[in-house]
Parts: sequence; structure tokens; C-alpha cells
Amino acid sequence: MQAILDISLKDIKSNWVALNNASNGKAAAVIKANSYGVGMIKVAKTLMKAGCNYFYVANLNEGIQLREELKSKDIKIAIFEGFLKGSEQSYVKYKLTPIINNLDQLIRLKKLISQGCKIKAILNIDTGMNRLGFSQSEISLLLTNKELLKFVEWDFVMSHLANAHEMNNKENIKQLDKILQFSKIIPNIKLSLANSGGIMLGSRFCLDQTRPGIGLYGIDNYGNNIELNSKSLKFPLSLH
Repeated sequence: MQAILDISLKDIKSNWVALNNASNGKAAAVIKANSYGVGMIKVAKTLMKAGCNYFYVANLNEGIQLREELKSKDIKIAIFEGFLKGSEQSYVKYKLTPIINNLDQLIRLKKLISQGCKIKAILNIDTGMNRLGFSQSEISLLLTNKELLKFVEWDFVMSHLANAHEMNNKENIKQLDKILQFSKIIPNIKLSLANSGGIMLGSRFCLDQTRPGIGLYGIDNYGNNIELNSKSLKFPLSLH
């Protein structure tokens, strides 16, 4: 007996469109870990046709693989793992966007730019997730040394909600307030905070970009079906 897993790209596309509409037309797509095992390249090409032009992947290898398939200059690919030592020239060659997670990576980026390389980046601050991003002590350093940020052309300041699945959790508001407060040191900077669960919290959390990942498959991180505007998103997988 052979098992067959059917994957509906049509349903994934439909889910992204619904999430994008709920994001005021500002949704990117997180397709890390081979798009959660579903197939990064096929999912990315499907979402491109739906209008998605910003993708997030886990590491540099995924970013390079995706760029070799998506050659359009209008498509941006950001890398969660950050600006690791030895990766600098690959970011330039493949036109990838590093997510700067700590002071060491920021210094490494500054050195590359001082050599004449043009590159945009995303600044990731930890507002409560305690996973990736500038720590509170590093954030305090940036607040008192704003010149450290001026040499970079920043695409976004981003952070990640830790409790987005809990609608009434006060920590969500605290994290929103922290990123808004931090953004005041970089004039006209765009902000990205909401993951799939964050989109459900309402438009004030959507800011300038949302980053749905697991929501592309119609479920939250507990496997529960997501409802938007009284309509259920579609689960695109079926096992036979």
C-alpha cells in the first residue's frame, strides 16, 4: 500500500490572499524550512502570481536556492538567521536581505557597507519573544548611540509576537508599544511585527508588513483552523 499526500497550491494561494486582505494588503510570506515541508519553490512561485513580493526563509542556503529560482529584482528575500560571519559576499551576490539580530552582525554589516557594497537590511529587536533579535541591553545601546544605525538603508525594523495566539494577552500590547517606541529613533522606518496570529489581533498590529507562515496552510501553531471575516481558511493537505 502506498500513501499519497495531495497538496493544493490553489488553497495555499487562497489563504495568502485572505491573510493579505486582513493585513491591509501588506502581507509577506514566511516559507522557511522548505515552506514547512510543503515545497518552498512551488509555494513561492504560486504566491508570486497572487501578488506576494517579499519572502522570509530560515537560512542562507534557502535564500540562495530561492533566489536562483526567483530572479526578478522586484522579489525580496530576507534571511532569519542573520548576517553570519563568512556569509557577507553571498548576500551581495544573490541580492538577499540580511536580518540583523545582534550588535556583532551590525558591525559586520557596517564593515561591508564601508567597502562600497550596497545592501538593504532588516533590524530585528527582541520585544519579548526571547529567540532572535537585539537584546534589551543592545537596544539600550542603540537608543543612546543612534549613529550606529545611520549608515544602513533599513527595509524594516521587525520583532516577533510571543503570545499572538492569546487574543487578550497584555504582552501583545506591550510588544507593540516597544517596537513603536523604538522606531522613533529611525525617521520614517517601516515596521513588521505580526505573524499569522498577529494578523488575527487586528489592523493596528499589521503595521507596514505582516509575516504569515503557518497560516498559509489555514491553521494556527496549535493546528486549529483559522477564521477570517467569518470564513475559514482552507487546509491544503489531504492524505490518501
